[in-house]
Amino acid sequence: MLNLILIISFLNFSRFESKIPAISSFISTTAILISMDQDIYREIKNFQRKNKLVDRMSPIITELGGNFVPISFLLFGAYGVLFNKEKEKKVCISGIKASLFTGSLVFIGKHFTGRPRPGVVDGKDRWLLFYQPLDFSRYRKGKMPYFDAFPSGHTALAFTWATVLSEYYGEKRFITPFLYSLATLAGLSRITEDEHWLSDVFVGAFIGYFSGKVFSKEKNNLNISFNFFEKSFVTTIKFNFNLL
Repeated sequence: MLNLILIISFLNFSRFESKIPAISSFISTTAILISMDQDIYREIKNFQRKNKLVDRMSPIITELGGNFVPISFLLFGAYGVLFNKEKEKKVCISGIKASLFTGSLVFIGKHFTGRPRPGVVDGKDRWLLFYQPLDFSRYRKGKMPYFDAFPSGHTALAFTWATVLSEYYGEKRFITPFLYSLATLAGLSRITEDEHWLSDVFVGAFIGYFSGKVFSKEKNNLNISFNFFEKSFVTTIKFNFNLL
């Protein structure tokens, strides 16, 4: 039996009040997108059918939010170690921390919202809240997790990658627009691949951006500990960070 305990410690809540308008806008936008998801999905699929280039490029671009992200951060770390580059070492550490945090938030969202992917329900949206939230058999090899649409993990990771790199290399001209353009394309490809609705992509992008911003700050930290108890294995992931 695998148990996951997620502990998130927020510091400096005094700053939270100033973020309320932005948070309210985020929630409102998400709600509006959810109400329009089916129509938007149909329009994007119609565009895709008329543009074969989208069909050919979509499976490639979508991988920008997959294993590419952690591998790229590890490569930064390897380069930093081999050539004694402190900046690249920090990119690696920040990127791995941010990716783990992103993955944790996405994991929670997917398991408790139970939203089917559009390709599974033929573009007809519905929610099965708390549908088998602790059923980990969905991740068996060769089995598609059908009720894991919200939010988009690929999009979240793509924006984590873009944000962390932008924080460290954003002073270079065109780097930031280029990185976020790639992340946006990765997010849109999740719709053309029939894996997500636009609201899934939007929330995933927010999670990735937030994680990248937070863990690019050296004062924020992440700790993972493994504990063995009788007949169980418990993983504790603790995040300590200043809120924005």
